[in-house]
Amino acid sequence: MRNKAVMVGSAAILTAAMLALPGMGVVKAATPVNATVTIKTAVMDGGTLVNAQAVTVNKDNPTLKDAIEAAEVATGVDVDIAQTQYGYYVKAVEVDGHSSTNKFFDDNGTASYDAISPDNADYAFKSQVDDITAPAFIGNHFWTNTVATTNYLTEKDYNYNSGWMVELNNDNYANWGIDTTLNEGDNIELDFTMFGGADLGGTAYVLADTATSPSSGPWVAVSPF
Repeated sequence: MRNKAVMVGSAAILTAAMLALPGMGVVKAATPVNATVTIKTAVMDGGTLVNAQAVTVNKDNPTLKDAIEAAEVATGVDVDIAQTQYGYYVKAVEVDGHSSTNKFFDDNGTASYDAISPDNADYAFKSQVDDITAPAFIGNHFWTNTVATTNYLTEKDYNYNSGWMVELNNDNYANWGIDTTLNEGDNIELDFTMFGGADLGGTAYVLADTATSPSSGPWVAVSPF
């Protein structure tokens, strides 16, 4: 019993001594990382939902996802982030008033005259998309003209290849994943594409004319419009 008491007492003294040393027992705070987040409807009406919102992320090993979530809090614009086996991605962004009866485009990319589309213009790359998709399986299913969720602009709204792309530091839409590590001064931009990024200056991939279904492929590359 005496030996046990001596051991316990020694451990207490050692612990106290360690805590007395500079830096011992102190949890180091994460280094703040500053970035900006911009969200645009880009090919829809050229509008901007969130203008270069400055954010600061206080977290160890932050990602683009953390910066986007910080921008949500700062602006009140909801970003729907979904998770797959490959990581997180932006599924939808809040756009007030957006619905199947109030949308940017009507049949096959033609101009909508609803209130949400103030410029009332056809999809700028409608002819290019029609030429590419006409002979393929996707040609019969490409223009769905649906809006998945009221008050949001969501992946696959209007057509099969639409969705949110991530541009990081003007990288010409290499489409970074939002699990990418966030670095000091990063400039993150979310833009909606109607055609896999080709209408945003990137390369798109679409079903070849030999495809029988989206799951079976094959897929072919399409150069930027």
